[in-house]
Amino acid sequence: MFWNKLREYKIMKFSLTDFEDENLLRNKFGLTDIVKIPRNYNDEPTADEYCSGISRILNLIQQHEPKILVFVYKKVLDNILKFGFGLNVKSQYGFNHELEKYFNSKVFVFPMPVHLVQSQKHYRQ
Repeated sequence: MFWNKLREYKIMKFSLTDFEDENLLRNKFGLTDIVKIPRNYNDEPTADEYCSGISRILNLIQQHEPKILVFVYKKVLDNILKFGFGLNVKSQYGFNHELEKYFNSKVFVFPMPVHLVQSQKHYRQ
């Protein structure tokens, strides 16, 4: 779903012979996780793991100055805001313009399939 939406909205160009992730750097994209330890579904990182991961994420953002940050999981962004900035706010699916000042980048929360139908309007912003 993620790769299809990047292609559909012409956010990233793909070669038909490549695997999607091989196109990331060519298109100046990067991917990372808040915690670099594989987990089972619903096994959420601890507050300490979030705090450790946040400094790494913020350093990457400062170093690479991305135009858009895409969060695949809304809860990760909400926890970065909570543990990294002391904000008790809930992000929204789609663009979160009010959060740009914290990251110096546009902030987009990618709706997972359950939420996709509800938030199609956000893609066009």
